[in-house]
Amino acid sequence: MMRIPFLSLLIYSPFDELLEHAEKVKECAWVFQQAIECYASDKREAFEEYRQEVNKLENQADSIKRRIRGHIPVGTRMPVQKFQLFMYLKEQDKVLDS
Repeated sequence: MMRIPFLSLLIYSPFDELLEHAEKVKECAWVFQQAIECYASDKREAFEEYRQEVNKLENQADSIKRRIRGHIPVGTRMPVQKFQLFMYLKEQDKVLDS
């Protein structure tokens, strides 16, 4: 079993990464809106560029999500339960998956 220094239990906070994920969701939503407007205006080339950007941003958000889920040390003290944090992250990620 790997030993975790005591201070890492107090220093690590997943909330910074949760905020980073939220910003990525916000950015992706804006790009998605632009893509839909291009599609409705029959601007196919611009739509394709925005579509690729949406895919890129969603992949980046998924990477952040995996980092959050995989890097919370056992025993980390947080103001909320891990389950609640993961449920919030899941709901936040659903925005991109819709």
